[in-house]
Amino acid sequence: MNQSITKKTAFHILILCLVIFLIITGVKLVREHFSKTLTVQNHDPIIRVTDKPKIVPSPTATLPLHTIGQVTRHANRFAGQNVKVAGYLIKKEAGYLIFSDETVGAISSFDLPVIGAGIDIVKSGQKYTLEGAFIYGGLKSSNKNLYHLELSNIPQAAPLN
Repeated sequence: MNQSITKKTAFHILILCLVIFLIITGVKLVREHFSKTLTVQNHDPIIRVTDKPKIVPSPTATLPLHTIGQVTRHANRFAGQNVKVAGYLIKKEAGYLIFSDETVGAISSFDLPVIGAGIDIVKSGQKYTLEGAFIYGGLKSSNKNLYHLELSNIPQAAPLN
């Protein structure tokens, strides 16, 4: 009887070691797989997969125009996607801007922090159309919004309504 318990214990240890080995090997294989370039033989790379995906707008896609509030009040719906919003600069901060649907007023967590190329040319009082990736985290903004917009294009002056 002691011998069968020892065989069962040895078997369980062997299975546990095998599972740990497969987990470690599987993680390495997945990481190696996602850090390589997919190519067609004798051609340039067609897809580059990286550990940290970067959102790149499609040149042919036209994004619907949203208000700042439509995006920030329903952030989960837009997180990780490219969005197009219209709004006004209400505050300049070090390294980022805060945009709102209103030209003036109190800043709230529903106003949108914006980073990227072209933020230095934005002027108060002018309505702008902004396009970029709506991202969770990565920026601690003064208005406590956990999301921000990372511009993919320079802000464009929009007609006032």
